[in-house]
Amino acid sequence: MLGLPENYLDDANLEQVEQDLTADPRLRALAAEVLHLRHVAGPFMGQISFESGTFSAQVTGQTVETISLAFVSHFKAEGAENFLEMNIYDRNDPAEHYTLTVQRVNGKSPAQLLAEAKSRIAALETL
Repeated sequence: MLGLPENYLDDANLEQVEQDLTADPRLRALAAEVLHLRHVAGPFMGQISFESGTFSAQVTGQTVETISLAFVSHFKAEGAENFLEMNIYDRNDPAEHYTLTVQRVNGKSPAQLLAEAKSRIAALETL
């Protein structure tokens, strides 16, 4: 795991951040995204980790808070109980799209629910 101090992305460290990100082959592809997040979030960028192929970052600030509250409002308005999936389309390639999942912290992810369903099906097939 790559754990970075909270002030790692401050302006004073930006040159070092660029060197670190491009020096590690695992992070090379993520460098542009991390620097973009740093630019968008400014001093509100928190902990960053890269573990088992998963990139994670804590980002706070007014913009992030506004977007997050909008997702929560949409979650509630749709009557979602556990998770809500939304499609996001790439402006530069409309054929490319992504799924954004908003999930209750104490709920199960779609992948967890699918794994449980597959397990139940497998158990029933052995009867």
